[in-house]
Amino acid sequence: MTVDIKELQELLKQKETLIDRLKKLEEKKKEVKEKIYVKIRADYQIQLESLQENVFKKSVSLKNELSQLRTQQQEIKDKYTVVKDEIDELNVRHELGEYNNEEEYKRIVSTEDEKLKNFDHKLQMINERINLYSSMIEKSEDSGGFIQKEEVLEEQEVPIESDLDEIPSEDLAPVEAVTSVEEIPEEIIEVTYCSRCGAENPIDAKNCKECGSDLEEGPSIVCPSCGAINDMDAKNCKECGSDLADDVFETIECPECGAKNSFDQTNCTECGAELIPIDDI
Repeated sequence: MTVDIKELQELLKQKETLIDRLKKLEEKKKEVKEKIYVKIRADYQIQLESLQENVFKKSVSLKNELSQLRTQQQEIKDKYTVVKDEIDELNVRHELGEYNNEEEYKRIVSTEDEKLKNFDHKLQMINERINLYSSMIEKSEDSGGFIQKEEVLEEQEVPIESDLDEIPSEDLAPVEAVTSVEEIPEEIIEVTYCSRCGAENPIDAKNCKECGSDLEEGPSIVCPSCGAINDMDAKNCKECGSDLADDVFETIECPECGAKNSFDQTNCTECGAELIPIDDI
């Protein structure tokens, strides 16, 4: 997106005007009533923050254009160097007597000189635009120190009346710090893994959030004959009586923790790691 330079320049001009007014207001702080000072400062502050938001959005695009200009600048400089070297080589060959036709030599040199002049002109235009954009970006990031809301609130020092001021401090109950889940380090938040699908669930969950299986039943094995779910240590299927022993039906060993899992499991029932199907081994 191309930046409207004139629009951004106008926004920066308005921003500079507000910053200048805020600075003058600070100089007059002791000469005016506090409530008047606070009101005017808050008014200018709101205007400045609104302007700064618009300036920031446009300056992002301006930075992208500046980056492209610098890339073009380097490309032209590289081309300039190549042509300059070609002219130097032509001059050396001419001095060595390679060119019998003097007019042909002058024509080639003149053509190459025109290329250099064209590169010089382009570089000058790009350099001017780079300087302009750099200056505007610098101004867009300068808020004169009046953007922080916390600073404004501290300087206002408006007293807040409260009934709590009348209560002796010893009668106030201590406030316990509340720690949110986001503040708890990730490594100490315990999880459990579903024995059916391997999905990660909170440690206190009753059912799997993915497949709905009961998480309190522990690891299980699926009977390959009828599909019934059995306890991991069961020897025979509780539905059809089929033999569930390890030497009858294959199990998959977890590559991460070494735990044995039912051959139809896709994730380890102990650590949740992805299991490699036996057919792929």
